Amino acid sequence: MNAAHYAKSGIEAPEEEEIVVNRVEPTVDLMTVFPEIKAEADCIIKPTRRKLKSDETEICRRLVSKYGLENHAKMARDIKINYLQWSKGQISKAIERFRISEGEITAEYKS
Repeated sequence: MNAAHYAKSGIEAPEEEEIVVNRVEPTVDLMTVFPEIKAEADCIIKPTRRKLKSDETEICRRLVSKYGLENHAKMARDIKINYLQWSKGQISKAIERFRISEGEITAEYKS
């Protein structure tokens, strides 16, 4: 509360204490204490990729068998097979994930 409020009430305002924070700097590097952290940091961590669900896999299989691998525009317009109404971009990503899961191509990771 402010000092004017205390003066109006006839009460002395309490003095605010100053808070002092003592920060302790680490004396030992964590890499020397935990050497297994360095070993894990040196290995290449690959990002996880979303896997297709069983119905999505079936959609991709039927679209590829009907239209081939590269005709994504026609795949997007086929509402009987593409009942999830994927766009052209979504179909291209799904087909790529499908081909990776089938083992036709390998995943490219950014380094």
